[in-house]
Amino acid sequence: MIAWKHVLNRACFFGTGILLKPYPEERHFYKHLWWLILTLPLYMFLTAWIRLIGVINAMTTQATWKMRGFTEEWQRLLAVLRDDRRTIHNHYRRRKGK
Repeated sequence: MIAWKHVLNRACFFGTGILLKPYPEERHFYKHLWWLILTLPLYMFLTAWIRLIGVINAMTTQATWKMRGFTEEWQRLLAVLRDDRRTIHNHYRRRKGK
């Protein structure tokens, strides 16, 4: 079954190359990504292990939900916006002073 995934990945790569014929710049860029096909099996292997670890972790630890209320979320949002505004203001003040 895994071998079919590799065949399908290669077929999709070449099919996309064919579809990009009217767009030579994009096709040139896309053709230079051929080496990514070779890394897909390793990527899929690693992500499968990460998913398995996540499933085991979810089964062995007790789930807890700690939700913030609307008021606390709103206050945090306003604090972030104030900080961003202050940062931008200080940045422009320094640029103007130069």
